[in-house]
Amino acid sequence: MSIKTAVERNGWELVAAMQTSETGTYVVMSKRPRSPFGDDHLYVTHKYYSANDGLHSGHYDLTLEQAAKSMKERCY
Repeated sequence: MSIKTAVERNGWELVAAMQTSETGTYVVMSKRPRSPFGDDHLYVTHKYYSANDGLHSGHYDLTLEQAAKSMKERCY
């Protein structure tokens, strides 16, 4: 399964994906259709492991700016 498929099966839109220094591991930014915190907090970031095709360890209800910062920090 691809990163895009993993994101879309949750009903989200893939915004960006960056490979980390760890082989087969990515940080993914997605946009959800709604957030309990309003329309400016629709973004989430997750780790994606190609070994199991899953999204793990999510940061939810972020602004676009917060999600970009989260993504950068998680790509170590």
